[in-house]
Amino acid sequence: MPLAVSETMKRTAPTVVPPLFMSDRWVSDNGNFIPAASGVNVSESELSEYFARSTAPPILAPLETSSRWSRMRKMLIYMCKKSEMVKNAVMAFAALQLESPRSGSRTIHTQYYTISRDMLTQVLAEVSMDQKRLTIELRHILATVFLLTYIDLLDDDVFKAHGNLRDAFNVIQRVRNENLSLTEKCLVSWLRLLDGRAVSAGGEGLFLNEDDNNIPPDMESPPDAVDGGLENAETILEDVLTRPASSFFQKVQSFMGRISRIDPWHRSRGTVDDETEVMIIAQKISKDIKALWHQRPALMDHAVACKLVPPLLSPSLANTLSRALMVCYANYHASFVHLHRVAYKNLPRTPDLETALRAIQEVTENLMRTPHSIADTTTTNSIEPVSDFTPCSPLPINMLWPLLMLGVESDDVHQRAWVVAAMKSMEGIVSNAGITADVLEEVIRRQDEAGQRMDIRQVMHDTFTRAFAIV
Repeated sequence: MPLAVSETMKRTAPTVVPPLFMSDRWVSDNGNFIPAASGVNVSESELSEYFARSTAPPILAPLETSSRWSRMRKMLIYMCKKSEMVKNAVMAFAALQLESPRSGSRTIHTQYYTISRDMLTQVLAEVSMDQKRLTIELRHILATVFLLTYIDLLDDDVFKAHGNLRDAFNVIQRVRNENLSLTEKCLVSWLRLLDGRAVSAGGEGLFLNEDDNNIPPDMESPPDAVDGGLENAETILEDVLTRPASSFFQKVQSFMGRISRIDPWHRSRGTVDDETEVMIIAQKISKDIKALWHQRPALMDHAVACKLVPPLLSPSLANTLSRALMVCYANYHASFVHLHRVAYKNLPRTPDLETALRAIQEVTENLMRTPHSIADTTTTNSIEPVSDFTPCSPLPINMLWPLLMLGVESDDVHQRAWVVAAMKSMEGIVSNAGITADVLEEVIRRQDEAGQRMDIRQVMHDTFTRAFAIV
């Protein structure tokens, strides 16, 4: 259905922009930030050029290397020539980044968004009656839904995000997984990332279940990815080494969806029958989380121990791979915390939970060290968390969720302050890190007052009148 432009942009809470883009805008390929425009007098050619030079949105960091994003970006640009629906979605995607979030004029992206969404509605109606047309339009549909859903989350409109994700999921159900092209599989993996974020704010988590057949397999680079020349060797090696991390991260994402679906916002809770059923489901999830550990990337243990160092790998590749695997490691352990708070809210911590909390803190401390000193660090329990620190290296945005899980379970006042400070130190690259830290502090206050765990989403609703997505 067509989306209203004027009313959907109104907020009932302080501006909450999910942490999907670095400083709410892309960076150019030369690493410089592109300044935010006023939101007026931006031509379509300028938007196209902006998108053509963009780096991967930071949320894709666990999945996409710079070379893989470059190939997919070229594919999206190619799709723009074939589909007005995709073209308008790309224009909306780029325009949102050029519009200042503090400006009163944030209308250009909504105009492109509305046109693209209306076209998507029409295409969905057409493919529902024509399987051959679906085969032709599938990649255009998936690309459009990804771009529009990303905008929804940036605009703090999770209701629209849920609807767009549902449309994509319904379409995917009509296609056999083995018939998906590499581009379509990649787009599905991106949608799974967004679904993982949306489910924490009340989404259905349709792309997130325990069926590994729904997780896109590791994707080989197309033959034309190699341009020739020794300068590309490290890029190829980076692609190869990061694929297991991408697959592992996708599987970790599934637990977020499965756990969220047994929380009080997604199903009935409170009766004996309800809680018995939840316990059975939670036991299966716990078993699957532990089983996944045995499928972890072969280099993960070395990365967590800060042993991926020169001359084994070049400094840049060692840093990229180590940080990606550390992020996967932290999010994996956050699953234990999430599960306990949802399924066993009133029960004491288990050894698994205690281990998870230590793991998240330790890997966060290592991530905050500078890339050049990562070779000199070791994981240790002896580091005293302090609140007045300035991290040497910015934390990846996908660490915000593990940090929240660590903070809400901590009883130690120094560790709590340390987590809050770590979150706030991310404000330069994660636009809602500060407000998430505020939510954490309110959860802690209520838990101390009541002597029991508090529901994070309920605190969001009470404090900001709505839930928002957390990476």
